[in-house]
Amino acid sequence: MGNTVKVGNVLFSQRECIAIQCLTEGFTNGQIAPRLKTTENVVKNIFRCVYDKTGMSTRLELALWWIFHTEIEGRQNVEEKEAQNARIEEDIQARARGKNAAGSGRSDGALDETRGAINEIRRVYPCRQEEISPAKP
Repeated sequence: MGNTVKVGNVLFSQRECIAIQCLTEGFTNGQIAPRLKTTENVVKNIFRCVYDKTGMSTRLELALWWIFHTEIEGRQNVEEKEAQNARIEEDIQARARGKNAAGSGRSDGALDETRGAINEIRRVYPCRQEEISPAKP
């Protein structure tokens, strides 16, 4: 089977994702069919499957569900990661200040190890401001 994409808690095929994205942009089934190189009836069947997977029953419900899970939820996840990174950085700085001022007994090697772990987290879960795309007008 082809690649699948998880949106929310639902797995979609690439064709389903393309069809839903076209739907959110206002295309009819007849306009979506050529983009998928198929017929309008196949597009209808794709949406029947998508409705079953998501529990939605109308095009509007599906479009709103899709927008929420792909745009709004994604933006919230990026903001949460940024906040978590800021807390981690504050913790590192506080520990470094504590060691310098109060002699916390923590070795430079341990602090370097913590910074290395944080940098690895940032590498695996990058969080940049440009990832937050502005809302479409």
